[in-house]
Amino acid sequence: MAKKDVLRFGVIGVNGMGFGHVKTCIASPAAELVAICDIDEAIAQQRRSEAGVDVPIYRDYQEMIAEEQLDAVALGTPHYLHAPMTIYAADHGLHVLTEKPLAISVAQCDAMIEACKRNGVVLGVGHQRRWSSAIRGLRRTINDGSLGRPMRFFYSTASIRHEGYYASGDWRGTWAQEGGGALINQFVHDLDVLCYLMGPPETVMAYSANWGHKNEVDDLDLAIVKFQSGWVGTISFSLVSAGGNGGITNVWEGDEAVIRGNQIAKRNMPAAKFIAESPDMKPELGEWQDIAPVGLPKQGRDLYYENFLNAVNGVEPFEGTGEECRWAVELDNAIFLSAITGKRISVPVDRAESTRMFDDLVAKRAALPRMR
Repeated sequence: MAKKDVLRFGVIGVNGMGFGHVKTCIASPAAELVAICDIDEAIAQQRRSEAGVDVPIYRDYQEMIAEEQLDAVALGTPHYLHAPMTIYAADHGLHVLTEKPLAISVAQCDAMIEACKRNGVVLGVGHQRRWSSAIRGLRRTINDGSLGRPMRFFYSTASIRHEGYYASGDWRGTWAQEGGGALINQFVHDLDVLCYLMGPPETVMAYSANWGHKNEVDDLDLAIVKFQSGWVGTISFSLVSAGGNGGITNVWEGDEAVIRGNQIAKRNMPAAKFIAESPDMKPELGEWQDIAPVGLPKQGRDLYYENFLNAVNGVEPFEGTGEECRWAVELDNAIFLSAITGKRISVPVDRAESTRMFDDLVAKRAALPRMR
């Protein structure tokens, strides 16, 4: 296959995150914007005008794929459309770059990955925090042995959404079309970061609830997660925290050092040795040092479009492949399964059990507790 200098993109869904893909396709040397598609033609015309381009507008993505000479599509559509659109595009020989999450269920993720493999096309997911210099520096430090034997971690973040946010789209706040609330939308980036930092999850015990919204989905999620790499810890997500964005609190404790935020401190004595031998009551930490970021020439979407072109050309793998980003959906589905069944869930999750859970939630045969 001849290498491409640029990928000809059609962007599907331009009223939200998809408009970011429109702008990146215009600005990136790796992409050319060929057409846009949205079921709301007025929105598509508005976005085209705002972007200052004169490209065709379609209301039907299948018609766009049939009519235009595309190399790839970028999906900025609601979550429930990611799987069918990806499979259709792949079956027509197009590479796919989708917004997060990869899909609602792990079974949908499996079908998307299989379709892209079957057709020899690249499937990428826009988890842009993988291209953060700070996150990459943290990942290197967690995995280079600096901490010693893994002990525990703690990861918490909070934000807030009012009812008007959910009223902005009929698909929001629904099991059928969004696939959940806080966890699959706002905090799926954090789930992906955790898997990017520590590898695949192994087991999950969780509690999820609706604390303050009128809809049926989660706005508060807490879990104990064990990763295959040996890390075990707690995650806490809130979409009802007054005062807005509560920021991220993250701690990793190992036998030889501790990470808090973006700093690391060495233990004066390894924890295991202190427990076995020290007569003191309190161990000491050395001086806190900043974790060096891994320098990148660009950040976020600009960089991953270039990475995507290189992946299509076989130069380098894409940093957020379908297989890699499926782990965040595995973790999402496991948290909901645990919250509903009250059981510890093994990962990978049982596909039939996960599908049945979503069917039950959509049909209202199952529900998360309301904290009223």
